[in-house]
This record gives sequence, structure tokens and C-alpha cells, in this order.
Amino acid sequence: MSKISDIEKQALLVRDATEEGENTAFRVGTAIYDLIKALISILPGDISNDASFDITATPNNIVITHKGINSNAEEITRQTVISEASLTSAGLLSAENFQALKNIIIFLDGINFINPLKSSLADLKLQDSKLNDKIATNYSDLREKIRIAGQIGATAQQLAVKAQDTANQGKSYAEGALEQISATNTRIDTLVGGNATSAIDNFNEIEKFLTGITDTQELTGILADLKLQDSKLNDKISNNTKGIKDSNVFITENQLNISKQETEILKLKDKLLDRIPTAIELDYQQNITFRNNVLKRIAYTLTPLKAYNNVLFLGDDNAVSVTPDGMLRTNKPGVSKIHVIPTDNVSLYQTVTITVVEPTLRKLSANSLCI
Repeated sequence: MSKISDIEKQALLVRDATEEGENTAFRVGTAIYDLIKALISILPGDISNDASFDITATPNNIVITHKGINSNAEEITRQTVISEASLTSAGLLSAENFQALKNIIIFLDGINFINPLKSSLADLKLQDSKLNDKIATNYSDLREKIRIAGQIGATAQQLAVKAQDTANQGKSYAEGALEQISATNTRIDTLVGGNATSAIDNFNEIEKFLTGITDTQELTGILADLKLQDSKLNDKISNNTKGIKDSNVFITENQLNISKQETEILKLKDKLLDRIPTAIELDYQQNITFRNNVLKRIAYTLTPLKAYNNVLFLGDDNAVSVTPDGMLRTNKPGVSKIHVIPTDNVSLYQTVTITVVEPTLRKLSANSLCI
């Protein structure tokens, strides 16, 4: 069991940490675990297994509020006051250790002893889930924009085909009108050409035709209708031609927009690929002498240089322990394996072996030794 003074030192290390990542889960969890083990020896024996308890410190006592079991096997709330005199007289704690224990309780007041790390991990998992949802939403929005752009392009193409069909119809109407005008010219030439007898006969036929025309359907009206139809036909051909031009402009603009979006997507893809590491190079000392106070570190270099500089160190804490930034601390002679993992491309991970050896002496000459 850890000494109270050791637990106090651990708590002070947690409190005074200033470097990012210095308060690791292992450090904080060890401080809390050792404190609970130290308290177990002084907790009342009737605390129920699933009971929650609250520990506070006053100038002269440690107060434990907890749920216990009475003589009738009923659960009740109790408050136990542990004084410095009771512990020192029983030989359980010295006065110095009692004061250290109070300092730890005051420092850790308000911390959730049951699950401090699980809550932090849950928060990290929630943030990671939100980030993945945001990436999926942005990717879905981009795909939807590309789909809509494709539909716009298809609709523009359909409009162009429809406009072309309308233009073809107008052309057919115009050709029909030209054929009718040509036939009329032929008839006029026939009417005035040739001999007088033939011309008189033709005028007689025209006279018979005009005889059957009523006041509401006189020749002037028929000619006016023909002129109006010709004007409408020309307007329709002009509108169809303008529609074709507008459709071509619309198609061109959409093609340019689609091209710009494709260019932006390619740029984004290239930018993301530049940030993903493709190789990792390690520099470290394989053999370390036990009790050597010179700091050792596993250095790494990621390729390309623009890659996210995120690397995770996982060790077995056997012969050596490794910090999140790759610093090594010797624990005992032996062998340790450490996994070095680039978090943005875990397939590049490498496993290194560190051997810790006892200091040795080597004879250099008859009067000299080398460590």
C-alpha cells in the first residue's frame, strides 16, 4: 500500500502540472486509486458494498458521510468523524501523514471518484462523433450540389433539344409558305402568259371564284389573314431562334459552374492527401543503462513535411515507461516494447524494443576502468 506522503506527492504533481498532456490518465488515476486504498483501512466496517460516501477535511478531523447497515439490516446514513488523536494513538497514521491525508482530501474535493476517466473519454467520443457527423454532412451537401448541377445540365440539354425541334417546325412552316408563294407566282405567270384566249379563260375562272365569295369573306380579308399568318410565323421563328441562343448560354454557364466545382473538389482532395503521412522514420537508443539520468527520447519524422504531426506512443511500462511525447524513463533492467503509431495513418505504425541493462565496468588498462 502506498504511503500517505507518497499519495500527497502524486496529488501535488497533478495540481502543479503546466505542460499540455502532462496529467495523463495513468497519473491522475493512480493518485485517486492510492487515496481510496489508503482510506479503506480507516473506513467503518458497516459501509454497504454499493454505498456512496463523501469525505471532507476540517482543521482537526476527517469527516466521512456514508450509508451503513444497522442491527436490523436496514440501510441508514451515518457520519463518522476520524480525529488525528484516534489514528496516531492506534498507530495507524503519524501526525505528519494525517496532515498529508487531509491536504489530499482538500485537493481532491469535488472530484468524481467513481468514474473520472470514463466521463472524459465519453466527452472525447462525443466530440469525435460530432466531427464525423459534420464531415459526413458536408460531404453529403457537396454530393447533393453536384447532383443538382447534373440535373440542371440535363434540363438545359432537354430545353435545347425542344428549342431545336420548334425551330425545325418553324423552318418547315416557312418552306411550306415559300412553296405556296412559288405556286402562286406560277399561277400568275400562267394567267398572264400565252395567248389571249387562254388568258380570258383564266380570268373567267377567277371571276367564277370571286362570285362565290361573301361580304365577310372578301378577297381583301383573305389576303389580310394570309399576311397576319405570315407575320405570326416570322415572330415564332424569331422567338424560337432566341430561345435556342438563351438555352446555349444557359448550358455554357452550367458547364462552367460544374467545371469550377470539380476543380475545387480536386484541390480539396489534394490538400487532404498532403496532410496524411505516407512514411515515418524513428531515431532512438536501443540500449539504456539503468539509473542513467540523461533523458532519452524516441524521435520521429513524418513524410510529407505538411502531414499532421500526430503520433501515439503505447508502451508496456515494464523496463521503461514512455510519455505521450516519446520521453523514456527507466523502471528496471529488462526489455520493453513500444508501439509508435501515426494516428492519421495507423498502418505506418512501428514497434521498437528498448533494453535496460545494469551499469557495467570494463578494464581499459592495468590501472583504469570504464563504466
